[in-house]
Amino acid sequence: MHLVRGALFFAGAPAISGAEFARYEAKTVAGVALRVRVPLGQYDPSRFINLGSNRWMISPRLGVAHRAGRFVLELYGGMWFFTDNTDFANGNTQNQAPILTLQAHVVYRFRRGFWLAASTRQSFGGATSVNGAEETTPESNNRVGATLAIPVGRHALKFAFTTGLSTSVGNDYSTFYAAWQHAWGGGL
Repeated sequence: MHLVRGALFFAGAPAISGAEFARYEAKTVAGVALRVRVPLGQYDPSRFINLGSNRWMISPRLGVAHRAGRFVLELYGGMWFFTDNTDFANGNTQNQAPILTLQAHVVYRFRRGFWLAASTRQSFGGATSVNGAEETTPESNNRVGATLAIPVGRHALKFAFTTGLSTSVGNDYSTFYAAWQHAWGGGL
C-alpha cells in the first residue's frame, strides 16, 4: 500500500525564504491535509491476512497550532473514509464505516530545539461488515504519550513514549523510541 499526501497552510505560514524560515516564529498556524492510501501491493483474496488491502483509504485533516509564550497548543481532527473491498475472502464484500480521529498536543519549549510534549489521540468508529451482515464493534481507542527533544549542536536526541488508556478494538500496546536527528540548512 502506498500513501500520497498533500498539505496546505491557509493561515500563519507565509511563503518565505530559507533564511527567513530559520528565524520565523508563527503565533497561530492552521492548515488542511489530505492523505490517500492507494491499494497497491500484494493481495490474495484466498488469504485472510494480506500485505495489501484491495481498497482505497482517504483521510482529510484539519489542524491548528497556537503559540502562547513557551507553550504551543496543537489540535488536529480528521476522518478516514474507506472504499469497499469487493474481493474480500474469496469474493465477499467488506465495508468499513469512517473513523474519526482527534489529537491534542501541549508542547513546552525550554529554548529553541529543546522541548517537552504531552499528547493524546482518540479514535471513534470504523465498524466493519461483510456482505452487509452484522457489524463489528466500532473502535473507541485513546492513547497518550510524551516526547522530549534535546538539541546537540546541529543534531537532536529525541525520546518518546506512548501507551493506550483504553482500547476497544485493535492492539493495546506501549512504545518507546529514541532517535538521533540531523538538521540540514539551519539549526534546530
